[in-house]
Amino acid sequence: MKNLLVGLVLFGFFSNANATVTTIGSLSYDSRYGNTVIKDSLNGYDWLRWDAIAGLTESALRPAIQPNGYLEGWSIAGLNEAQLFTDALVGSNPCTSTVKEERTLCSPSTGIDYKKLVGASEDDPDPLAFFRGETTNNLGDPVAGILSLNNDGSVYKDNFGISYPNAFKFSIGFEDKKNVSWLLYRPTSVPESGTIYLLGFGLLSLFGASRRKV
Repeated sequence: MKNLLVGLVLFGFFSNANATVTTIGSLSYDSRYGNTVIKDSLNGYDWLRWDAIAGLTESALRPAIQPNGYLEGWSIAGLNEAQLFTDALVGSNPCTSTVKEERTLCSPSTGIDYKKLVGASEDDPDPLAFFRGETTNNLGDPVAGILSLNNDGSVYKDNFGISYPNAFKFSIGFEDKKNVSWLLYRPTSVPESGTIYLLGFGLLSLFGASRRKV
C-alpha cells in the first residue's frame, strides 16, 4: 500500500513537472490531465478551449449548456464577453462591443500562434469562434458574431456576423474550417480537474500515514 501511494504521488508530481503551459496576454492554458479550460487572469473568467466543441451547431450547443447537459455551467459569450476575451488576449485594442462594422482589426500581425492556446491542429485553417452578436439582423434572425485568430497573429472581430441558422453552414463551407467553434465562458470558481486530482492523492497519503500509526 505504501509503495502504491508513493508511486501515485510521484506520478502526480512528474505530471506537473512535464506540463505545458501556454500563456498569451492574460490568458493561459495548462495541458495537464486533459484540461480544456483557458484561465483569464484579467477578467476572472474561464474560457472553454475552442477545439473542445469544434463543429457544433447552435441547436446542438443549446441543450448541452442547460442544467444536466454535459456543458452545464458554461454560457455562450455575448458582445461584452467577446470583447473581454479580446482584451485579455491582445491587451488594449481598437475593437469594441458595440461597433457593427464587419471584420474589425483588433490586433495586427504579430506572428503569435494562437492555436496553442485555443486549440486546433497545425494543418487546420485559422481558428474561428462564434459568439452572440447583435440581437437580430434585418430579417429578425438571431445573429452570431465572429472572432478570428489568424495564422499571421492578427485578430479580427465581427460583432454583426451572420444569422445563427447559417452559422454552421458558414463554418463548413468557408475554406473547410473544421475548427470553427463557439466562445463559451464561466466565472472562475470551479476547481480544475488537476487540483482535485492532487488533493485526492494528498488525502490518500494522509489516510495511509494515519493507518500506519494505529
